Amino acid sequence: MHQFKRGKSTLLPALLVAEGYSKVMVTQPRRLPCKLISQRVNDTMTTDTNPKSDKIAGWAISGDEDNPRAPILYLTDGLLKERLLYNENFIPAN
Repeated sequence: MHQFKRGKSTLLPALLVAEGYSKVMVTQPRRLPCKLISQRVNDTMTTDTNPKSDKIAGWAISGDEDNPRAPILYLTDGLLKERLLYNENFIPAN
């Protein structure tokens, strides 16, 4: 079966940030896609080549993370569940 790439994980989160959402969390079932998709979004949506500059996307998996305060955060399903259950400040009240 052919899978069509339509931008649900890459384009849609960036559009939501552009529309004013301050934080967009995107879950992935496995660890590797979190890292790869985050890197792809940063490569395509940012023009700054400085590796220390803030990027639009970050990722978090159990035991490791990169740029978790970015507007777009890719994380595993299990990590989102864990943080929602055990971190009462994970989603700030507005």
